[in-house]
Amino acid sequence: MKKLLLAYFSATGATKTVVEALAKGFGANEISKLDFTSPDFRAQEDILVDEDTTVVFAGPVFAGRIQTDAMDQLKRIKGNGNAICICVYGNRDFDDALIELYDTAIDNGFNVVGNGAFIGEHSFTHITDFNIAKNRPDANDLTIAENFGRDIVKKIVDGNLSNIEPKGNRPYKDGMSSLLVAPDTLDTCIKCGKCITVCPVNAINTEFKCNPDLCILCGACGKVCPVNAKVCTVEPLIQKSKLLSTLEKRVPKLFI
Repeated sequence: MKKLLLAYFSATGATKTVVEALAKGFGANEISKLDFTSPDFRAQEDILVDEDTTVVFAGPVFAGRIQTDAMDQLKRIKGNGNAICICVYGNRDFDDALIELYDTAIDNGFNVVGNGAFIGEHSFTHITDFNIAKNRPDANDLTIAENFGRDIVKKIVDGNLSNIEPKGNRPYKDGMSSLLVAPDTLDTCIKCGKCITVCPVNAINTEFKCNPDLCILCGACGKVCPVNAKVCTVEPLIQKSKLLSTLEKRVPKLFI
């Protein structure tokens, strides 16, 4: 394979880890990245990709849909080559997220040769006391991703460029706007500034408070906080986290 482009949004690193494992198995001569996570790198114009480049469209699942900032950026990637769609969800369900990616890639001119739904540590894990898919993707997840990359290459080399539509519904379900609440800053905050550095939407001000109108509840601030000063105490979210922590361990779902 000639070239592989990894295009993704990955606030806490799970999506990035999965697509890098896929890239290892894919084994392209040239691998490049479009990491849309930082608010400092958001494309303002369409990004055109040549037909020799296979594009990985990847993003995290928020309440059964691809996170809005990720989707806005992935929609800018246009081309006429092959594409792979990857979503990463927090062990509940990916619902309509993968077919949303698939439809976007098709609408943008690509031929989708494979789709995969992987599991990542849920964002609520970082801002509550509940273990929701903690430490996912794990070693087995990454082995599956790497082998998936190899299987995609074999499919292309064999001349099988068929589209296999992933699970999902049209019209897509509503997003998670009703769940959006900003984490609180506790008195334990040591003002190290790590939360400001990692926030993908510039929602944290110089007083280390989250703006609820900007916060996407990705959990990045809670993951890097050394003193657990970023927590959510809203009761509906606590109850939701408690329920999610009881679900059985999901495994990656592949469509190829």
